[in-house]
Amino acid sequence: MKRLEDIPKKNIFEAPDGYFDRLPSVIQARVVQESASGKAAWIGSGVRYAIPALLIVVIIITTWRLNSGNTKIQDPEEMLAAIDTPSLVAYLEDTDVTIDELLESVSLSQDDVMEIENEVYEITLEEGDLDALLDEYTFDLNN
Repeated sequence: MKRLEDIPKKNIFEAPDGYFDRLPSVIQARVVQESASGKAAWIGSGVRYAIPALLIVVIIITTWRLNSGNTKIQDPEEMLAAIDTPSLVAYLEDTDVTIDELLESVSLSQDDVMEIENEVYEITLEEGDLDALLDEYTFDLNN
């Protein structure tokens, strides 16, 4: 294995002829050039960052204004019609509201009452359904 002391020491980096003689004048020329255009560069970079930020703000405000104008106030009957019946029944069973309290808050017309009665009391059974019910519930008529 080679040791560090055995590696030959030679300078592999070389500077071009006259490089360090010209270096101060090159640096000075660049400093003068940057200071002359410093304000313009600062304004250019400010505009470069301000335009995208301004566009984002305009998009956000436009989106907010368009969405806030589309809010529609719904009628309570429409809102109730949108809820499916099993969910509504489950909610009413979980609350302490009685049927009497619900009926006090609702005003029904005569047509509404007739329609509800027809749905509740209208029994349409075919002959086979009636026989099945009579077999299921046997009544002793002699007692």
